[in-house]
Amino acid sequence: MPCLPPSRRCCKPRPLVDRSSGSSHCLFPPVATDFDKLHAVPRRLGPLAAALLALLCACAGERDGLLSQLQSDRPEKRAAALRRLGKIGHAKDLPLIRHAALDPAAIVRAEAAAALGRRGEKSSTDLLAELLEDSDPGVQAKAAAALAQLGGDQPRAWLSARYARAGRSTRMAIVQALRASAVPRAMAEMVSAEAAALWDRHRKALEDGSSPERAAAAQELGRSGRPEAMTRLLALARQSSPSIAPAAVRGLAQGGDPSAAAALAKLLGEKQPELRAAVCDALGRLGDVDAAPLLQAVALEASSASAFAVAALISLPPQPAVNQLLCEVAAHAAPAEAVAAARQMRSRGGCSLTPLLQNLPASRSRAPKPGNAAHRPDEVPRSVETSLQVLAALGRTAQAAQSRISPLLGDGDPAVRLAALDAAAELRASTLTGDVANAYEEQLGIVSASRAKWIPGPLSKEYAPGFRREAERLGDETAPQELAEDVPDGQLLLLASAVRALGMVGAPEALTVAKALAADPSAPVRAAAFAAAAYSGQDGVALAAQGLSDVRSEVRASVATALVDQAAPGVTVVLAHLDPKRGRSLELLEALERAPFLESAVDKLAPFLNGGASEGALAATLIGKMPARGAVAPLLKYLEDPMAAGRRQAVMALGEIGDLRAADAIARALYDEAPELRAAAAQALGRLGSNSHLEELEALKGDYYASVRRAALGALEKPQSVLEVR
Repeated sequence: MPCLPPSRRCCKPRPLVDRSSGSSHCLFPPVATDFDKLHAVPRRLGPLAAALLALLCACAGERDGLLSQLQSDRPEKRAAALRRLGKIGHAKDLPLIRHAALDPAAIVRAEAAAALGRRGEKSSTDLLAELLEDSDPGVQAKAAAALAQLGGDQPRAWLSARYARAGRSTRMAIVQALRASAVPRAMAEMVSAEAAALWDRHRKALEDGSSPERAAAAQELGRSGRPEAMTRLLALARQSSPSIAPAAVRGLAQGGDPSAAAALAKLLGEKQPELRAAVCDALGRLGDVDAAPLLQAVALEASSASAFAVAALISLPPQPAVNQLLCEVAAHAAPAEAVAAARQMRSRGGCSLTPLLQNLPASRSRAPKPGNAAHRPDEVPRSVETSLQVLAALGRTAQAAQSRISPLLGDGDPAVRLAALDAAAELRASTLTGDVANAYEEQLGIVSASRAKWIPGPLSKEYAPGFRREAERLGDETAPQELAEDVPDGQLLLLASAVRALGMVGAPEALTVAKALAADPSAPVRAAAFAAAAYSGQDGVALAAQGLSDVRSEVRASVATALVDQAAPGVTVVLAHLDPKRGRSLELLEALERAPFLESAVDKLAPFLNGGASEGALAATLIGKMPARGAVAPLLKYLEDPMAAGRRQAVMALGEIGDLRAADAIARALYDEAPELRAAAAQALGRLGSNSHLEELEALKGDYYASVRRAALGALEKPQSVLEVR
């Protein structure tokens, strides 16, 4: 039976002092009761009356102790007392529980929320809504459960509004609370409410907001992928102001509706540069192969939109027709666009070399001057330097051009010599080892002379007072580096290019040169020396490994790239050098993105999941390339950190690995506030083929973002025939 209030004669509670304000007034003054009447019970009921009186005093005594415990300095004691008072459920305790909702300790506020929910009083709705906004996730969860217990339209409205603004843990708590209260399709209800709220917000911003707000709203409406949004954005793209039209096009791209491509392609004829760039990007994202010729035309016009057009062509599905257009760009576009197209075609089998070789002389004496070669009306004049850069980008697919590169290795124009050395290196031009060696010797002489010109004779042996220590530091005829090093950067780059080329073309003296220049004061020369060593056999790989510890990031990046290019031996060296405690590993991880891995690499990569943001994301991506069951545990641990920068990569990696032990952890990401992570989680669950989270995937079919809806639908359409144990 519920305990009655304490009697002023049986139990006298101490006054509860409001410590938060420093005052000494009673929060809950003693309540007078009729215990005196209990003592007047007729003596014929003596035993029963005595038992009742003892029970009443016991209950009153417990409550008296709980009220006293609420004044404890220890939050856990206050929380325990509040928990018990909530279970007792005395009507007079409601103000006490409401006051506890303001307690500085989260554990006490959480118990206050639970007690308010247990009482089931609608008057507590607003206070619970405030607790739902608490900074502590545990308090938010208790408040969500309490509001779900109350039921009704207003508590549900608070829950829906909070779901749309909450993080993953609170979203999960809200859905779990509604499920516990037997609300059907709880998550679907919350997801639909969030989608409706987002739609209304962005629609109103597009109609009534400032220009920046309208631009942002246009993109966000596009991300919804709704047909009405696509119609509205197409109209804005055609007729809107220069600040809104590009945003509308970007929104259409993110909506992912291929039917918009034809209308967008017509906008390539507009004059506004930002709009044309946005259209190029959109056509690439939408995968519109029919627009490829239009994109090629923009790529060749050498405008500010040309780079976007090339990027769009590269992103289109690889097809012979698209490849041919990329080769046209490589042969005739401006240097930056031509090199980008050629670099992409290196992995697609290369291009015809005829247009490129037309710009190269057959001998050194016939080198054409820039602009003299015949060119198409829609192309910029092609220089020898640009043609060499394109050949370098094509790499080994352009080895037939080796003989045309040879005369240019000694060209009088330093820019041409630099491009020729880079081309010889990237083509792995083994027939040019002698020419490259001659170019190196010539350039080494130039640099050596420049380094020595400041002090042509022996250093003076007489020093002014105060300079004796400097003399002792110099010791012999060596000049201070800040005096001796007066070489133009261009000359050092030429030397570095020649050194790297020695290694890449397989020159016999490459390792000897690398050893001599591995300690060079110039970072580009050091980087080239270590890279040349990497291409010079096992002994060279051992020398190159020293460059992975260089103080300069560009040196570490160059060496790591060269080592990874050696396949297994070089990759093993780079992996062995990884150490999260030592730092300086970001460049190594970036180089490893191009490497094939064995499962044993997980042990070296997993520690970086707990490193910096960039390193953790890269490590997660690299681990995802390996079907390594040993990576599941570290990836799951990594996902526990809500602030981890690479959570999306980790989720995708777990999906690629395909271990069903990860299904629950991946499914928690379906509640994440970031739509990119929700989409990644849905895709990963689809790859796993698990049947255990179909309700969440079904709910995300109503998500605001088209990318999430498509991912959820794709996961649900996957054949659910994968065994629960693989």
